[in-house]
Amino acid sequence: MGWLENAAVVIENGSSLCKAGFAGEDGPRTVFPSFIGRPLQGGAHTAIENYYVGYVYSS
Repeated sequence: MGWLENAAVVIENGSSLCKAGFAGEDGPRTVFPSFIGRPLQGGAHTAIENYYVGYVYSS
């Protein structure tokens, strides 16, 4: 694995996008919207998650 064993993780929490990757690479490995949502009605449905992050929230 070489450089990957000691690579620093870089995370940028922007106001509209969250970007993550490894130091030394040309660009981020992942980019997703930086917002979190939660359902208005809780407890009624067991299949409802507590929180939704990024693209899962917007779909």
